[in-house]
Amino acid sequence: MNEGIRSFIAIDLPSDVKEALSTSIESLKGRGLSGVRWVKPGGIHLTLKFLGDVPPSTVALLLDAIESAAGCHHVFTLGLGNLGVFPNPNDPRILWVGLNGDLSPLARLQASVEGQCQFLGFEPDRRGFTPHLTLGRVRRTLPESQRDLVRAALREEASVGELQWVVEKIHLIHSTLTPQGAVYRSLGEARLLNASGLSTQ
Repeated sequence: MNEGIRSFIAIDLPSDVKEALSTSIESLKGRGLSGVRWVKPGGIHLTLKFLGDVPPSTVALLLDAIESAAGCHHVFTLGLGNLGVFPNPNDPRILWVGLNGDLSPLARLQASVEGQCQFLGFEPDRRGFTPHLTLGRVRRTLPESQRDLVRAALREEASVGELQWVVEKIHLIHSTLTPQGAVYRSLGEARLLNASGLSTQ
């Protein structure tokens, strides 16, 4: 029996954006946050749809699906926003950076991806889409002193930077879990339309 491929659909980030996120992580580490498992900056991405373990035979269908989704949308611009946490500052579980820029086109693209995946039998995400870039995950046993540090970081390091970039394509990504963390590999990409209504090259 073939093993499932752990996969998701996402927007990759340019190197300068990943460098800015790396700087932010190092700054947060310098505050003494010891109860956080930090994400490797090189693997940070903007997830549009987490698929879970999918049969290898489904990969080609998923590539067709993201091609259909991307082909309905023009390129748009995103920028780095402020630091935030899920679910709230009093109970921080995930540290993240929000986004600004063309959020309406992003939401429409994500909805198209969600719709195409539903055609293939994937359940929609009932939590809704909150675009963010995960920096770290907090241990459940975080002492109150560490929670105070998280809240202080949110107040004092709210802005990550003013970097912007153009979103031109989306990826189907294979995630392999290893003892050193997740390793990501693109299984294929689909390009959005340019201003002339043609797929970007």
